[in-house]
Amino acid sequence: MAEAFNIESLRLKLSFDFCLFNPSNKIWVFWRCGFHFNVVHNSEQVLHVMAGHDSSTETFFASFIYAKCTRVGRHVLWSELRALASSITRPWLVGGDFNAIRTLAEYTGRAHQDLGAISDFNAAISDCHLQELPYSGSSYTWSGVRSGSRIWKRLDRVLANHQWLSFLPNTSVQHLNRATSDHTPLLVHLRGADASAPKPFKFQNFWVSSSEFQSTVQSNWELPTQGYGMYRLAFKLKRMKACLRHWSRQHFGNIFQAVRQNEFEVQQKEILFEAAPTDEARAELHRTKGILLHSLRVEEDYWRQKARLRWLKDGDCNTRYFHASVREKRSKLAIHRIKDAGGVGLRMKTALARKRLVFSRVFLQLRRLATWMICWYTFRGL
Repeated sequence: MAEAFNIESLRLKLSFDFCLFNPSNKIWVFWRCGFHFNVVHNSEQVLHVMAGHDSSTETFFASFIYAKCTRVGRHVLWSELRALASSITRPWLVGGDFNAIRTLAEYTGRAHQDLGAISDFNAAISDCHLQELPYSGSSYTWSGVRSGSRIWKRLDRVLANHQWLSFLPNTSVQHLNRATSDHTPLLVHLRGADASAPKPFKFQNFWVSSSEFQSTVQSNWELPTQGYGMYRLAFKLKRMKACLRHWSRQHFGNIFQAVRQNEFEVQQKEILFEAAPTDEARAELHRTKGILLHSLRVEEDYWRQKARLRWLKDGDCNTRYFHASVREKRSKLAIHRIKDAGGVGLRMKTALARKRLVFSRVFLQLRRLATWMICWYTFRGL
């Protein structure tokens, strides 16, 4: 009864509309009107809810964590998370105090760290198909004194599954400054995908699988070119880029649509062969299967290159894993905050737009200067 009174008084003080707490009274969740929370699982170490908002038809899961301090005590939490993960097909966010680190780099101090506890934590994250969200701020979220010396650890974090990274791919975490607590508050920024921008040219490794690739490159490279030195090289590279883009569209087209089309054609050929198992029908089925296998290989090479998984051996074909790796890499590489010359962090799009405008002006001046220098060296060599 006292716990309910305490959380209710805090809810009123913070101007929230609703609240929840777990049996151990160590996890408190507050929210305002517009959100909808339905408790799915409530235990001593995790409060798991299904949530939504009036502005969207999308629902997601959120798990709030307060783990025990002992390795044995956390075994129950890892089992609970695995059980929850087995039935989740929607976006899922997991965050809180896990009381565990993932690597020795997340610890600074003299005390010995339990490698078994680290392994348990990583195994649970892997089994639940969760990934780290990128963060900004201090590398450690907790600090205390043990055996007479100060230590630092990263005990608090936020994880997400593949569906969440597809739902809100630019979600990030900000480690705020500690005040009265020995733990760092975590602020989660929920952001969708940025507006699409012109994509830079990128060489695709699957191009070399075509017998026409080398002759296409050679014929374009040997076309007559005016100028000298770096100017001539830059012109030929720019011309080659346009040539390869056009050739790729003509020769490969949409590689994902090609896979779907070839799968459909194989299904049709199988139906025809089952209805009339002639030699011609069998040969046609084998031909379409060969085309399908080639298109699948092209798609696999594309995702392998995009995920940069060079350590995978040939035959380790798992497109879903490639997709997850690409989403994780894209999330880590996304720029969520920048600092101006005065060290002030900028998050608002309007502020970022002002900085981009200044940068564009400076870049334009540098590009004009570089063009002038190239022309000067070119005429000097004449």
